[in-house]
Amino acid sequence: MAAQLLIIYTVSSLLFVLYERQLSNTSDSKRQFGGGGVACLAIGAVLQIAFIREQMSEGKPAFLDLQTSLSGLIVCWVGIGIFFIVKFRVYLMGIFVAPFACITSVAILLLPRFEISAPIQLTSVFTGPGLIAHASFGFLGYAAYFCATLGGGLYLIQNSLLKSKQFGVLFDHLPPLETAVKIMSVSLATGVVSFSLAVLSAVIFLRDTVSIDIIIGDPIIDSIGILWLYGLCLLLYTKKSSYSRKLTSYFSLFLGILVIVLRILSGFVSGLHTFTST
Repeated sequence: MAAQLLIIYTVSSLLFVLYERQLSNTSDSKRQFGGGGVACLAIGAVLQIAFIREQMSEGKPAFLDLQTSLSGLIVCWVGIGIFFIVKFRVYLMGIFVAPFACITSVAILLLPRFEISAPIQLTSVFTGPGLIAHASFGFLGYAAYFCATLGGGLYLIQNSLLKSKQFGVLFDHLPPLETAVKIMSVSLATGVVSFSLAVLSAVIFLRDTVSIDIIIGDPIIDSIGILWLYGLCLLLYTKKSSYSRKLTSYFSLFLGILVIVLRILSGFVSGLHTFTST
């Protein structure tokens, strides 16, 4: 399944590249490239969900191995990417969304496969809806923050072109500044809410088996808390009438770097919470 998904996301990437290369073309073929790229992304996401369900149908807890965890991240990333592409007609976002899914699919194929055995006292939790809810909200939060980073980058590029008065083909096909701001703000709000629900679901579903001190002291939960606070502060800043869009864009760019650094530091490769060994 992973190989087929890689092919689909590769085709999607190529279609978006073809769309970009025909920016000066207003014919139907250009729209077909963009629409085809979105369709491939959607097909890939559906098959990715089927891949996760297949793993679960074998009696394995969801998201306790690197492959299904990365698959969950791809689904959320592709899903939120499709939403923004379709809603705002920003097909250029596909040039970033599809290759990310493609590269992550390569990681699924190449990285060693290992599974984590759930502790006996947590077996019922890890095979129930609790883990699925916690992981899904977490993946959605990461994907939303990456989209906020992408929106910030699009804003800075468009703003730079405006100031330098380079009104070329690229300028015409980048989203308006207002749209880039909306992508940032909606992504930040989605990330903040998703991370809130991720932590809340962990507390609720683990309350009878793991003490709250262990949950709060978990490095991954702590990293989510840092990201939540950063995103909330940035979101509240955008609500000020005198806020700087350019400064917000720079902070959004840094947010993507912060996500990667914190995930590496908190043990992203193993994908483990400390309470899994309790």
